[in-house]
Amino acid sequence: MLHLAVAQQEAIAGDASSARSHLDEAAAEALTLGDPADGRGVCSLAFGPTNVGLWRMAVNNELGEPDAAISAAEGVDPRRTRVPSRQAYYWMDLAQALAAVRRDQDAITALLRAEAICPQWVRMRKEVQDTVNVVLTRTQRHAVSAPLRRAAQMVGINIR
Repeated sequence: MLHLAVAQQEAIAGDASSARSHLDEAAAEALTLGDPADGRGVCSLAFGPTNVGLWRMAVNNELGEPDAAISAAEGVDPRRTRVPSRQAYYWMDLAQALAAVRRDQDAITALLRAEAICPQWVRMRKEVQDTVNVVLTRTQRHAVSAPLRRAAQMVGINIR
């Protein structure tokens, strides 16, 4: 878990090489352990290949590499973890990446899926509000779909 936390910190600092190195170290260790049998693991950290995949998505988003985040998502089944917040993060990180590559409807669908799993982790997150705002900005006001309208209301954005 320390490698994952440092990978995220290095991504925030803009050091892609170091971030990837820490992700790879965590992935190698996770492969020796596998996913926790109960889906939660020690201290409900859910450390295993699935959780490493979730962190890889987040790190790629932080590095400004949405295509890499989407690719990482393809190898992750968030249901393998029994930690609702981790499942929600999968969908939030996927939504952020999808919005970055202009797959707006898919992004909104992913956000609503996250909200259905763990609303308390989704509704107040600045990243979610930013993602919804990006999609709204690209959408003409009269063309706002029902799911996008619901997502905007979820994060407190009023559409007139």
